[in-house]
Amino acid sequence: ESLNKVLQMEQMDLIVRFWDKEKNKVSSRYLNSQFLGHTRAADLLQKFSEALGKLNLANLIQVSMDGPNANWKFFDSFCSDRAQTDPDLPHLINVGSCGLHVVHGAFKYGVTATGWKLDSLLRSLYYMFSDSPARREEYETLTGSSIWPLSFCGTRWLEDVPVAERALLVWPHIEKYVRTTLSGPKSKIAVNRSFHNLKEHVLDPLGTAKLQFFITIAKVLTPFLKKFQSEEPMLPFMAEELYTILWTLLEKFINKSVLDEATTAAKLSKIDVLKKENILSPKKVDVGFACKILLQEAQTKKKASPLQVLEFQNECVVLLQKLTNKLLERCPLQYAIVRQLTCMDPRYMAKNPDSAISKCSGLLQQLISKKLESPDSCDNILQQYKAFITEVQKYHKDEFVAYNSEQGLDSFLYGCIGEKTEYSKLWEAFKMLLILSHGQSCVERGFSDNKDILSNNMQDETLISYRISYDGIKNQDGPIEDSVTKELLVSCRHAHARYQSCLNQKKKTEEASQKEKRKKEVQEELQSSRKKERLEKMVQELTKEADELATEAETKHKMDLLVKSNALRSKSREKCKEMEHEEKNIDGLQKKLKLM
Repeated sequence: ESLNKVLQMEQMDLIVRFWDKEKNKVSSRYLNSQFLGHTRAADLLQKFSEALGKLNLANLIQVSMDGPNANWKFFDSFCSDRAQTDPDLPHLINVGSCGLHVVHGAFKYGVTATGWKLDSLLRSLYYMFSDSPARREEYETLTGSSIWPLSFCGTRWLEDVPVAERALLVWPHIEKYVRTTLSGPKSKIAVNRSFHNLKEHVLDPLGTAKLQFFITIAKVLTPFLKKFQSEEPMLPFMAEELYTILWTLLEKFINKSVLDEATTAAKLSKIDVLKKENILSPKKVDVGFACKILLQEAQTKKKASPLQVLEFQNECVVLLQKLTNKLLERCPLQYAIVRQLTCMDPRYMAKNPDSAISKCSGLLQQLISKKLESPDSCDNILQQYKAFITEVQKYHKDEFVAYNSEQGLDSFLYGCIGEKTEYSKLWEAFKMLLILSHGQSCVERGFSDNKDILSNNMQDETLISYRISYDGIKNQDGPIEDSVTKELLVSCRHAHARYQSCLNQKKKTEEASQKEKRKKEVQEELQSSRKKERLEKMVQELTKEADELATEAETKHKMDLLVKSNALRSKSREKCKEMEHEEKNIDGLQKKLKLM
């Protein structure tokens, strides 16, 4: 969910992935949006259930999400409620939280742990000269450069590689500007946080080396983000990609003997990166060629002492430890089903047929435990998979080895087995697994779509309608004119009439609700009206007492008792008038109730 600034509520989008029988490929389509004030697990569960509407939950096999604790609690609650509602429903497949979010978060966590404050540096570089013509003129006059720092993205640090590279490019000019300003009159020194941060980093002899190491590590992770920011089926490739990333990072600071023992992704994920015995000495840590050159220059020019260089190398180890530890804790590689889905990778089928069969067997065991396939069906699927692997080895090995993951896996596999009856069971299992989501990229893209749609005073129903139309146009394969049918044109012509009808219906509903509310209030007023009964009782008591006093006055010949009796009769007459007024009031309420 993300804050909708127009509606001033949290917006939760629901995207459905399914097998499109017309296109014979996986499709991701916008379903609905829900709007929340609080985003506790219970709130998410309620809105999620409402949004599913009339969908058949028996066909639901996965709920993909990012990783806040509230989301995990929601997921556990949803699975628990699902099991209690119908124990025969299949269990949901869990491949962990969004891999893209995990990688972004791990990188940010690692860089922050060093204490280098690179985020404040990159922000300060931009804001120092942003919206300040006077400073920009002074900078250009002093340095002769018109190249400016770029804006820093605080939520996705891996996208800040161009920002850090630009910072390195302009750093000599920034250093000259800051030192010249500090040596000048105090009145010319900017009194703001940005200049203070720049001064702090200019005085750091290894500031450029820190920026370069930031870039080096970010470039290891960036290809993964670019590859998996796709709506294509990518989960079968995730284990190998994460294995490659982790290996590349671990070999920079982990002993080779430890890495040699990690022959599989499962073993690699169990390496203790915080254990001192597994870590290389700081001087042997691979910081990259560009960073080594900067360190050598700093030592040659005596800007940095050997102790400062050693401290920098230790900080690099901290960054790598925190980054890889967070990745190992939270990345989808921890889940066996993610590793087993590699059996659907064409390259893996061609290069490692025996291992692919073994992984397929493990994957089918998972499907049995999730009640997604029966044991008998899995026997047939495994048999067909073995036959398919044999066919690949004999006739299609070169084609499968040369497969590029940019080519849609769904279309590729459909062309190989989708229309072959001998692989019908295998294909049904593959279709189900291909729709599994590998991340939240399509959901995040939806929030970007909001920017093109939102306008002031827009209501939630309007936004949802716009998003449905937007999604439909975006997923149109051919020219948009092909989808403009006669029925659609007629529907559009009557759109305003339907809108008016909807408004009238809402108005009638609201009026009926108000009428029912008023009727209920009158009924409650009638039920709660006991004044008439009290007045009747009081009149009876006053009349009785007045008669008794009159009788006593006549017997005892006392005038004062007669005076009291007359006073009580006078009071009784007043109460009778009040009672008549109350009767009229009740009659009025009853007539009003009949007219409602």
